[in-house]
Amino acid sequence: MSLRILFLAAMSVLFFLSCEDNDNKTEEKPIIALLNQPGLVIDTGQTAVQWIYGFSFSTIKDGKIKGLGMKLPTKGSYLVRLWNLDDDTLLKEETLTAITDHEVVYNTIPDIAIQKNIQLGVTIQAGSFYKIRKTDNSDFTFPLQSGNIRLLSFRESKVSENILGRFPTMIKSDEISPCIDVIFLED
Repeated sequence: MSLRILFLAAMSVLFFLSCEDNDNKTEEKPIIALLNQPGLVIDTGQTAVQWIYGFSFSTIKDGKIKGLGMKLPTKGSYLVRLWNLDDDTLLKEETLTAITDHEVVYNTIPDIAIQKNIQLGVTIQAGSFYKIRKTDNSDFTFPLQSGNIRLLSFRESKVSENILGRFPTMIKSDEISPCIDVIFLED
């Protein structure tokens, strides 16, 4: 009987330690964090036409995308997409809804396994945005790194010029609109 109790106690300790290891990993929300960097000028913008804009990025560790997020100057519902740019496939499409202006919204999604160094993309379709530039008007230099995420480029296109809704091809580095995000957790 005592061997059985000892075995159950050992298994409980192992289970506790494995759970504790996972709890030490923090969720990363890297893109909207750009809004908090010093030396930036942030303006809001609104256009009469819809735009698709977003970031290409990769991770430096294997992990999973657990959610998609946004922050826009206007309330409403917006289409957010996660792409695998290496094979040009849509991984997830989610509508995010803000009930107030400037609200940060994250939706949890079923985990999507991500291998390091795979080029991914995240886009949002909207007519409002934050226009961000450096105070010295210099270009943003990519890649930008935040934790385990390496931002490779900022891209945009008018919806009317991208009728298939693909990942935008026009790269911009003088102004960016980091209004979308992912929740990443390393393995």
